[in-house]
Amino acid sequence: MKSIFLFSFSPDDSPMRRAVAYGRYALEVYEIENSRFFCPIGVPPQLVVLEVEPHTPVSPLITAISNHAVVGRVPLLIVLDPEWLSMAPRLLCNDFISRGFTETEALARIDRLLGAVDPLAIPRLTYG
Repeated sequence: MKSIFLFSFSPDDSPMRRAVAYGRYALEVYEIENSRFFCPIGVPPQLVVLEVEPHTPVSPLITAISNHAVVGRVPLLIVLDPEWLSMAPRLLCNDFISRGFTETEALARIDRLLGAVDPLAIPRLTYG
């Protein structure tokens, strides 16, 4: 089973936690406190999800995660406020999702990042 670390400002009320909790992934949730995160030293997950407090800059936490010994080389999915989506292409992340997402969209993005979909099983569209 593939594992996901979720770093959230509100772990108990996290929309991402609800989306992933009953899925096919092992989820470990850690709280972001005072714009800082704690990650245990151990086996790295296959994906990190960063869910910061609304209207909070994500860049400092992205830098901290990318410099971390355990999660620094793991694909990163960021939950962004809608008004910050224009900066998403400049962030050091593998994918992003807008706050207010549906559970279906969250799982689709996670599946894509973790390679859960077999590319050979996707039908090809041919033209001409």
